[in-house]
Amino acid sequence: MSEPVKAHKHVVFQYNGDDKNRDVEIDILGDLPDYLVGEIVVRKGKSWKVVQVILEHSTVSSGRVPVHR
Repeated sequence: MSEPVKAHKHVVFQYNGDDKNRDVEIDILGDLPDYLVGEIVVRKGKSWKVVQVILEHSTVSSGRVPVHR
């Protein structure tokens, strides 16, 4: 896996391209890695291949928070 980036972010995992089949992990400590296309991620008891990474920014009262999809 790639090196973790120490910054608060939200990571949205979407499975099989289904917008209704996803989960969000809030990375308060900044210890989740920035996933790269081609990496294998273990979630929901299965191995998933990262096929796309989208970086967005969400504005909240405390400032901008990166959202990784």
